[in-house]
Amino acid sequence: MRATARGRVVRRGRATGARGAWARAWKWAARKLGLRAAPLGVRGERYAASFLKRAGYRIVARNLRIGPGEADLVAVAPDRRTVVVVEVKTRLMGAGHPEPERSITARKRATLVGVARAVVARGGWRDRPIRIDVVAIDWPAGRGEPALRHYPNAVGERGG
Repeated sequence: MRATARGRVVRRGRATGARGAWARAWKWAARKLGLRAAPLGVRGERYAASFLKRAGYRIVARNLRIGPGEADLVAVAPDRRTVVVVEVKTRLMGAGHPEPERSITARKRATLVGVARAVVARGGWRDRPIRIDVVAIDWPAGRGEPALRHYPNAVGERGG
C-alpha cells in the first residue's frame, strides 16, 4: 500500500476507499446483469453469423487474421462445397450515416481478394470454389430489428 499525490491509498495499482470500491462494484454488477453492450461492429458480426447460419451456412472462422488482412467471417455455403469469405459492415441507422456497403473501397476489395486467396491456401481448399460476400447491416439507434442486406459474390476475383 502507498499513498498517491492526492492522498488516496493505492493497493496493487487499484484505488481503495469509496471511489475505488464503487467503481469495482459497478463493473461487477454491470457484467453480471449484462449491461455492457458489445461494440457495434461485434454486434453486427454476431448478427450476420446468426443470419448466415439460419440460411444454411456453416461458420468456420470469425475475425481470422491471415495474409494481407482479416476476414470477418469464413463460412461454407449451403452447397457444402463453396468457401465464402464474408465482410460485415455495420452502421447506425439515421440521418448522416451512409449505407454500410458504401465503405467497401477498391483498396478493401483488393485486400479481401488477397485474404480469400490466403484462406484457400491455408485451409487446403484449392479444389473448392470460393467467393467473397458482403453483409451490410443498418443497426437501429434504439430498440428495433436491424436491417440486413446480403450480397453474395459481391467482390470478384479481380477485386471489383
